[in-house]
Amino acid sequence: MYTFSVNRENVSGKVNYAYNNRYIAEFGFSYYGTDAYAPGHNWGFYPAISGAWILSNESFLQRNKVVNFWKFRASLGKSGNADALSPSNYASAGRFLYEQYYGGTTSLYLGTTTPSSSAGTLNPLFIANPNVFAESSLKYNIGTDITLFKNLTVSADVFMDKRSGILTQDNAIPGYFGNNVIFKNVGKMTNKGFELSSSYSGKSGKVGYGINGMVSYAKNIINYEDEVPPAYGYNAQTGRSYGTPIGLKSNGFYQTTDFNANGTLIAGLPTPLFGAVQPGDIKYQDLDKNGVVDQNDVTAVGKPSIPSLNYAFGGNLNFKGFDLSVLFEGAGGNSVNLLSVPGMQGFVNNGNAFPIQQGAWAYYPSQGIDTRATATYPRLTTLANNNNYRTSDFWMRKGDYLRIRNAELGYSFSSQMISRMRMSKLRLYVNAVNPVTWSSLLKKYNIDPQTISGYPALKSYNVGIVAVFK
Repeated sequence: MYTFSVNRENVSGKVNYAYNNRYIAEFGFSYYGTDAYAPGHNWGFYPAISGAWILSNESFLQRNKVVNFWKFRASLGKSGNADALSPSNYASAGRFLYEQYYGGTTSLYLGTTTPSSSAGTLNPLFIANPNVFAESSLKYNIGTDITLFKNLTVSADVFMDKRSGILTQDNAIPGYFGNNVIFKNVGKMTNKGFELSSSYSGKSGKVGYGINGMVSYAKNIINYEDEVPPAYGYNAQTGRSYGTPIGLKSNGFYQTTDFNANGTLIAGLPTPLFGAVQPGDIKYQDLDKNGVVDQNDVTAVGKPSIPSLNYAFGGNLNFKGFDLSVLFEGAGGNSVNLLSVPGMQGFVNNGNAFPIQQGAWAYYPSQGIDTRATATYPRLTTLANNNNYRTSDFWMRKGDYLRIRNAELGYSFSSQMISRMRMSKLRLYVNAVNPVTWSSLLKKYNIDPQTISGYPALKSYNVGIVAVFK
C-alpha cells in the first residue's frame, strides 16, 4: 500500500461594484497550487468576471404593471481541475507524473540457444513528463431572470464550457517503438447547453395553486483526445460526444439461406472475423466494403450513457385545509447497452436463461419451431460467442424515462379545532415515492432506467402525522 500526503495552497479574492441598483460588476480570482506537479509547473491563475443589468429599475420600466423584475447577466471565467489526474491505477494515484515510476515484470528471457528467464526485473510504467499540469476550463454564461404579473418567474441560461489541457495518454508514437506511455495536457472538449426554469402561483377563490418546471440540455464534443489514428474517420471518438458507444452496425440475423451446404457463407456476403457464425447469429454491415467485418467497420452505434436532457415539472393545490402536491422527473437523449445488464447472455458458459431470451432465433422444423420472422434475440448457445455479444447497435436501447418522483396528499386542521388540545399545528398526510415510471426499458426488460444494474429505485408509501404543541 502506498500513502501520499496531499498539499495544496490557494490565494483568492474578489471585488464587486454596484451603481444605483441597476449595474453590477464583479471580478474574482484564484491562485492555486498543488504538489501533484513539478516545481515551476504547479501553480495556476484563474480569473473570472461577471456583470448584470437590472433592467426593471430603469425609469421606463419602474411602473410597468406586467414586468415586475428583469435582470440580464453574463459571466466569463477560467477554472482548473487539479484533481483530474491520470492514470489513477498507478502507485502514485495519478500524482507526480513528472517522476519516473517503475514496476516489476514476471520474467525476462535471456540467452542465445536455450533462453532462460530471470524474474524481478523493472520496467518504466510511463515516461516522466515534468510539464504536466491541471486541465483548465473557460466558461461562458449568459442568462436572464424575470418576474411577470407578480406571480410568474422565469430564469434562463445559455452556457458554453471550453475545456483544454485535459491530461490524457499521448498516442502519437506507435506501440511497436517499445514502452512509450506518456501523459500530456493535450485533450480538448466543448460542452454547450441551456437551462430554463419557471414557476407560477396564484389563487382562484378559496383554491390556491402553483406550478413549476425546469429543463436542461447539455451536449459535449471531443475536439481532440489524441486517440490512436483509426483506419477511417467513422471509427473515431474525436468529433463525437464523450462516451459515445463505438461498435458494429447490425443487419438482422443470418438465415439458413446465407450458408452453403458445408456451412460456409455464400458468395457475396462479408466474412466476420470474430469467429465462425451459424444461422441465427447477428449479421453485421461491412462499412469499408472490403469483404470482411472487423474492427475497421465500427462506428457510432448510440448515444452516451449520461442523459443530455433532464427535466422536471409539478404542481400543488390547497383548499380548505387539504393540500396536494406532485413532482414528475424525466430524462432522455442517452443509450443503454443491454450487454452491461446482468442476464443478457442467456445460457452462455452454462449460465441461466432470462425472459429476454424468449425471443431467441430458432428453427427446428421437425419440432414445429420456427421464430425466424419474429426473433428479437440471437440463437441460444451454451458456448461463448464473440460474434453476437459484442458492442453493436443491436444491443442499444433508448434510456428515456418519466416518473412520478413523489406525490403527497395532506390535511391540516384549523387552529380553532386544535387549540383546545394545546396544539399550534396538526397535519395528516400520505405520500408515495417513485410510485409510477414510464420507460420502455422497464416495460420490455424490467430494467430501471436510472439504475441499470443492481438494486432499482425503491418505491415507498408513507402515512404520517405532524403535530406541534404550544
